[in-house]
Amino acid sequence: ASDLPYAREVCGDAARYFDPQQPLDIAEAVLSLLNDPVNLEQLRRVGIERSQLFDPGRVANRLCHVLADAACGACSA
Repeated sequence: ASDLPYAREVCGDAARYFDPQQPLDIAEAVLSLLNDPVNLEQLRRVGIERSQLFDPGRVANRLCHVLADAACGACSA
């Protein structure tokens, strides 16, 4: 994944990061994973676990709670 804040927030420890402006860095990241199936499998497992944090139902539920809290706060102001 690109070594950018949004990607680090989403991917956490489930990615090999690279400088998106450096083609050689991108190639090195891909090749390092292709040449290390154990690391690739570890990232895959962590990625599957991490993806549960972004389940659409869970995200929607959290958003509803945030919006309800904001609405209640606006009503009492």
